[in-house]
Amino acid sequence: MTIKQFAQLFRGEAKNWKDLGGANTPVRFVDRVSTDTRTAFPNYPAFQGKPLATGRRQ
Repeated sequence: MTIKQFAQLFRGEAKNWKDLGGANTPVRFVDRVSTDTRTAFPNYPAFQGKPLATGRRQ
């Protein structure tokens, strides 16, 4: 998976693994909004300019 594809997952642009070259299976996104990882995303160009999607809250 490329950084661009990883960012597409977190922005909600890829809803199915086939969108990223994988099997025809829905992406199941579990969201932990308050993590340091998510806080750091805006520091990277792949995540800038578009809001991050949210998934099932954990």
